[in-house]
Amino acid sequence: MSEANYYGYLDHIMGKSSDVIDPKKYRIPKSISNETTLNYAMDEPDAILSVIDNLLETTHNRLIREELVTKTIGIRFRTTGFETFSRSSSLNAHTDDPLLIKEEIEALFDRTYDGEALRLVGVFFNQIMLKSDLKQDFNLFTYQSMTKREERLYETLSTLREKYPDAIKKANS
Repeated sequence: MSEANYYGYLDHIMGKSSDVIDPKKYRIPKSISNETTLNYAMDEPDAILSVIDNLLETTHNRLIREELVTKTIGIRFRTTGFETFSRSSSLNAHTDDPLLIKEEIEALFDRTYDGEALRLVGVFFNQIMLKSDLKQDFNLFTYQSMTKREERLYETLSTLREKYPDAIKKANS
């Protein structure tokens, strides 16, 4: 080993290297989840669903805060015998719609929970992507959502024009 290599390794070990670190490289998580260990074994479906709803709210808030959308939604259970299992469902398209997500979680719960006492419950989202990267295809069946969005935009512009007539000017052609 040459002396230059030795000092190069030494600098690298001491944290004086010139390696470029991209902090945004791992910005998008692969999944978002929240789970909690219950204080006691719980077998009352309404109480379990209440805990799941709280976890879902926390998980969904992170999804919104980080401007992400999800396609796969799931729940996780651990029984008193420490058997852990998860069930998930993939939606037709990515979403951050809280009502759609909650309906899917409740449907998963109804299909999965068999009345056994649980020690842990959790909620998770997979297949996550940035909301800004979401490309929405418009076709014969989905064009109405686009026109509704444009209608809201025109209504907002009209309201602004009425309120501030001198502030918004048309561009010269």
